[in-house]
Amino acid sequence: MAGAEGEVKYPRQPEGSGLILEAKPEQVVSMVFGTDEMLLGLAEATHIAGLSGLDNGCAYLAAEPSVYESIPVVSNNAEVLFSLEPDFIIGSGWLDEDLKAQIADSKIPYYGYTTPKTMEEQIRIVEELGYLLGEDEKTAAVVNDMRERTEAVKAKAASIPAEERVTVMAYNMHESSNAKDTIFDDMVTLAGGINLSAQAGLEGTAKISKEQLVELNPQVIILVEWAADTDEEFQAFVENVKNDESLQSVDAVQNGRIYASTDNSITNVSQFAVDGLEFVAECCYPELYQ
Repeated sequence: MAGAEGEVKYPRQPEGSGLILEAKPEQVVSMVFGTDEMLLGLAEATHIAGLSGLDNGCAYLAAEPSVYESIPVVSNNAEVLFSLEPDFIIGSGWLDEDLKAQIADSKIPYYGYTTPKTMEEQIRIVEELGYLLGEDEKTAAVVNDMRERTEAVKAKAASIPAEERVTVMAYNMHESSNAKDTIFDDMVTLAGGINLSAQAGLEGTAKISKEQLVELNPQVIILVEWAADTDEEFQAFVENVKNDESLQSVDAVQNGRIYASTDNSITNVSQFAVDGLEFVAECCYPELYQ
């Protein structure tokens, strides 16, 4: 809700939420990496009291280092969090339960999202957070960009005959895959591919053995780096998959169609999920994105 000449009006309450912000937050703390990215992309640095810093050493995509290098890092430390005297805290459903209880006791307004299972849910999280932050213009620009790029991928996918749709699997160094009810599954579907992990009846982030990988025989394998993985560990994992003797019969290995996602855009809940969608689409159908 905005007033005359773009004036931002409060109170603000997301539809279906018990959270009400009585005034535009001035000192916001982010508790997870995804909200770090969204906060850096939507709010002015002067309104960011703290960031989670919970990454694997990679730079944020939403801002230059000069913007965030002086912002305190919380790292799930309650003492640091409350010393920053925030008037709004943002996080996610997987935030430590004890820490969430302490935030609730503090009466500081808290917004925590549930892990999105689709691109549309991801877009709505960005939209909702931007609304609470009172950053209507920036939020509209980010959301419109996400929607336009998502629609562009869907338009290309619509031209792919059913018999030519490639089979895809995500795989990570923790021996699991992104199956049904994950945003990766939605990305593959939007891109016009077939997620074999979901097709096999697996759900969520599911453990998967090398034997299953061989049996399912994907045409494309996307290796996904998690925030907790170091770049060195992940790159070693990529080479191991490519050269693993037990995987040489897999279609994707034979045809050199193993792709590494290293910027957290697939697993990180933020506005950059659309980058992950485009990456998946380009891996599946490079000829459509030349």
